[in-house]
Amino acid sequence: MARTAPVSDQRVEGMIRDAAKYGAVLDYSPESAAGIDAYIESVELMARVALDLDDGAFVGDSVPALLDLDALGTYYGELFVRHAGAAWGAAEGEDGPELAVVRGAVSELPLTRVRIRATDGPPPVFRTLFPHLAAEMRAGS
Repeated sequence: MARTAPVSDQRVEGMIRDAAKYGAVLDYSPESAAGIDAYIESVELMARVALDLDDGAFVGDSVPALLDLDALGTYYGELFVRHAGAAWGAAEGEDGPELAVVRGAVSELPLTRVRIRATDGPPPVFRTLFPHLAAEMRAGS
């Protein structure tokens, strides 16, 4: 498995610029994990409006086409690299080894986590999950 981020910096920067158009702040600070939720929520809202759906209607089939999920997952993973001392590696996923950020015995599958959130819908997860997992990673070394 790759030991570096799965997508290019340029692709992630493009996604960050797109997120800013929706008011989401993705500045690589620990607090920016909430920006991931805000970005996805904004795109969900836009999809509901475009499809003339009620507030809260499921749009998980539409959202992935509107987001660069791999770039967003890479951004999420980089938060662990920068703030929890994790490194890109591999961890066991549902279908075998997957790209992960790992520190000690603690791992996270950021691309998978973003994809699940975007397709399955709420609740917001990143604003609460990142601080918890980052603390676990830092404590486990």
